[in-house]
Amino acid sequence: MPTDESNELAAQPPAVAKQVNTSSTLPENEDSVEEVAPVEAEESTHVLFVMFDQPDIALNKKLFSSLQKWEAHYDEAFQVYSVPGVTPQNPLRVTNAYPPGLMPPPEAFQQEEHLISGVSVILKKPKRRRGFDKVQLEKLVTFTQELAALGGGVLDADRQAATFKTFQAIRHK
Repeated sequence: MPTDESNELAAQPPAVAKQVNTSSTLPENEDSVEEVAPVEAEESTHVLFVMFDQPDIALNKKLFSSLQKWEAHYDEAFQVYSVPGVTPQNPLRVTNAYPPGLMPPPEAFQQEEHLISGVSVILKKPKRRRGFDKVQLEKLVTFTQELAALGGGVLDADRQAATFKTFQAIRHK
């Protein structure tokens, strides 16, 4: 009997995985996949990078002070900072740009081993249909520019220098 049960259990996960794969690739027409997927990805998230010219403890202190000014809180589960949004569903996420990923907690922020050379500022589109909130898009631009004023430059999602047009495009999404 244990053999039959383990065979049944082993047979179930591939069936579930197969269903997930099938449903995620429903459009079999290549044109549909090419047209729909990239547009959806572009419109669902905005990412700006702030790369600092000379990371040091003084810059970390200024960065932390800015995060506090914007009422950012540290999310221990994801190890990122969240700047409150217009609604709770769309905060700005601030994470380390290089190396990508995790930000230090507040108590470790001012240690030499946690120098921040850049941050990613991420705004995901809320799940509601109407899209991005204009106030939150403006907050993304203003917050990112304020961080860059600490001693760095802003890059767009393609890691190219952000321009006035970049910011205007974000504001008018």
